[in-house]
Amino acid sequence: DLFLSMRIGDMQRQSRLQQSRTFHFPEAVDAKLGSAKLELFKRLGHSTVGMEALMAEPADIELPLDESSFQLRLAATVNRKAVEADVAKKRRAKARMDAAQESSDYLEQHKLAELLSGIMREVVLKQPGDPRKFISEKLLQTDSDVAPKPTQVDVADFPAYYAAHFSQPRLDA
Repeated sequence: DLFLSMRIGDMQRQSRLQQSRTFHFPEAVDAKLGSAKLELFKRLGHSTVGMEALMAEPADIELPLDESSFQLRLAATVNRKAVEADVAKKRRAKARMDAAQESSDYLEQHKLAELLSGIMREVVLKQPGDPRKFISEKLLQTDSDVAPKPTQVDVADFPAYYAAHFSQPRLDA
């Protein structure tokens, strides 16, 4: 069993030696140009070890070498605290994702994003003197299942409407 390894910068890729093999590197690595390090490895032996056993206690692993009567003996341990911290971090990330999805589902179920977006459009178009009062009145008036219909502007008079509501005074030098 032969393995080919290719290293460019800090990135390394490896696989079984095949007649044709493509390694993909991030563009940042490819752009460095410099040199690539190619290595050919031969597997001398292998062993499979259950991680749960290593989590419980350190273990001596015997690795038989394929082409000889020798065995390689390794002492192996797992940093339990690091593994538990990684598992806890992944659980917290999943809990945050689940909470965000629940929030999104709630907003969708009650059509709150549509409702508030529609009310805010009306605030921008009408520009009431007391926008907080306007928003609260609109919220109280709105049917719970329907987002408010946007205010319509007469397209024929749009330039005048735009000039009155959105144009900035010109500053001439």
